[in-house]
Amino acid sequence: MKTLAVSAVALLVLTSVSYSQGRKSGENPNTEAAEMDAAAAQAIRKQKQQQELDAAYNAALKQKKPPPAPTDPWGGVRPAGGAATGH
Repeated sequence: MKTLAVSAVALLVLTSVSYSQGRKSGENPNTEAAEMDAAAAQAIRKQKQQQELDAAYNAALKQKKPPPAPTDPWGGVRPAGGAATGH
């Protein structure tokens, strides 16, 4: 009887440890795989969305107009001919 009790306790301890590493009570073992597949699909969607966003950004940069020619705000104040006067 003592041997039966010891083996039952040992079996209980071993199965509880291995069971705790796996899934929750009553949970389908395929649920974890489905969740991992859903997470992978979501990651792929996010990556594609980011690539589309990057492509749209690069296209917008290419369509950007060149900057206007630099202007000289003091051009009307300087003497004609651009000669510098020394004092």
